[in-house]
Amino acid sequence: MKYRSSLVVFVIVSLVFIFACEGVANVAQWQRGPAIHAWTEEKRNALLFPQFFDNASEVLLWPDDQVVKDRAILEQHALSCFSPQGLADAFTDSPDGIIRSGWYTDNWVSNQGYAVFNAESVSNISFEGYVPEFIPNNHIVVQLNNKVVFAGNLTGGASTSFGGQVQKGINVVNVTCEREVIPSTLGINPDIRPIAFRLLIHRT
Repeated sequence: MKYRSSLVVFVIVSLVFIFACEGVANVAQWQRGPAIHAWTEEKRNALLFPQFFDNASEVLLWPDDQVVKDRAILEQHALSCFSPQGLADAFTDSPDGIIRSGWYTDNWVSNQGYAVFNAESVSNISFEGYVPEFIPNNHIVVQLNNKVVFAGNLTGGASTSFGGQVQKGINVVNVTCEREVIPSTLGINPDIRPIAFRLLIHRT
């Protein structure tokens, strides 16, 4: 009888341990989901739009000569922005004429994002940035065509504005943030997107 009781206790403890491990694994996978999505999205964009990346080969983990070959294939089949017509269609399909990655249409940006748009002439551009209250401090770097137009630390709830000059043709804005937060994990709101900074672009 004592042996049977010990066996029952062992089975119960084993089941509890197995389900606990499964639960921890599921929670870890759920928390890693947005990061995995961002990682795969970056790889996809580096393949389709490598001209928007200073280090496309590093992002793709491919040698430079392979990236050149892939670029030739994309140009041949008009599958990327290397094709002028493909680029025109991409801007036309975008509601505000801006192609984004890691930068949502409601202007929230994850820890890394970029926006691409076309300008008909050289002109001035202005930006309005905001760090949400639930991120106590965030280091933000904004580049316009590989030139830093803003770099600094912003506390939660702080806003900033700055400007730059766009060139005729294609312009790329890159945003890099030190921290990002998923609001739903903090119980702030149901938003499951990783966000770090809100940046509005005002084109004249």
